[in-house]
Amino acid sequence: MKIQRKTLRIAAVIGIGIAAGTVARAQEVSKPEAVPVPPASASAQPSAPAQTLKKTAKVKPGEYRISREDSISITCLNDIQYSITATVLPDGTISYPKMGQIAVAGKTLRELELVITRFLLKEFVRPQISVAVRERQVRQIALTGSGVKSTGKRVMRDGWRVRDAISDAGGLLSDRTDLFTAKLIRDETKEIIPVDLVAAYSDIESEANLILEPNDLLIVDAAEESKSQVLVSGEVMKPGFVIIPRDRTISKALESAGGPKPGARLSEAIIERNGEKITVDLRQLVSVGTEPDQRLQPGDKLVVPENKNVYYLVGAVGRQGATLIPDDRPMTLVRALSDANVPLQNAETKKTQIVRENSDGTQTATIVDVEQILKDADYSKDVKLQPGDIVYVPYKKGRKFGLMDGVSTLGSIAGLRFLFFR
Repeated sequence: MKIQRKTLRIAAVIGIGIAAGTVARAQEVSKPEAVPVPPASASAQPSAPAQTLKKTAKVKPGEYRISREDSISITCLNDIQYSITATVLPDGTISYPKMGQIAVAGKTLRELELVITRFLLKEFVRPQISVAVRERQVRQIALTGSGVKSTGKRVMRDGWRVRDAISDAGGLLSDRTDLFTAKLIRDETKEIIPVDLVAAYSDIESEANLILEPNDLLIVDAAEESKSQVLVSGEVMKPGFVIIPRDRTISKALESAGGPKPGARLSEAIIERNGEKITVDLRQLVSVGTEPDQRLQPGDKLVVPENKNVYYLVGAVGRQGATLIPDDRPMTLVRALSDANVPLQNAETKKTQIVRENSDGTQTATIVDVEQILKDADYSKDVKLQPGDIVYVPYKKGRKFGLMDGVSTLGSIAGLRFLFFR
């Protein structure tokens, strides 16, 4: 009997041990694994693992930004108490559970989602947040200045840039964007940003074509006349102020002034700039279109002087009197007689005379055998005329006018000039 009881006690102890081991193993198998909680500084897109959350949301050009008085909804799939609808206050904030007042005006929807997601990482492993605009405030910008066709407030659209606002106002007063200045004043920061209209109109995606924000003020002014015009005067067809060419070339300014007159002295054109006089030779420009190196600046004065360099023809010539020496080429004796339609059957061209005034006031007469030059075609003996020269071609039959007689009668070459200018 004693042996039987002892056997039962041993069996009971063994059974208890087996049961305890079974329970321990069962507890070990069913024990849950610890889930690591990421730090609060990490963030994630909704439904993404928390540890992949970016620090900032990448903003696309023209992406909508929340404005004051917008009605927005914030939805949290983790807990309904974090889902709210709110109207943005005049100070640009809303009240959010456990966060208090948070600034939302000026943020994109994705930026606000990121801010709230970061905060809720304290509450949830994977916060799932979405933000939407229920009702938008009417967003406006103001446009003013002397450079646009109409001014005032304009209702802006998503993604509006500087060019969009100007176009909505009817455009610039001219397609010459270089003749306008512009600046943008941000409503939020009161920052004044210069706007390069030339760059903005050259490329619609240019950084100069700034994206507008609600209540921005865009000021576009036409440049002052002194900064947009040049004065063209002298021997041109239409002297006066002209708009400075886009490329600032003299050729375009001359074209706007109607071009030079036949009597213009192109070799000695002058640009007057800030009290300085710059001589510019325009002969190649007019004859073959070669632009001079000099460029015009706003406020310049381009003076094209009169060509006063003349020579005089008398005697057996078809056209007597003063004749301009061309400014774009030298004038020789043979060319002068050819231009004057000299009747060779009546003219004693072998005795053609050139009277030239010397620096001391005396005169020198030189006989040139034009007939022989033409016969031999030896133009090396041709004579280049100078301003003030008098060319006399005698008649073959009879003496109708003696050059030296005229000089002695009038006393000087100056008197002979007077004879032809009466």
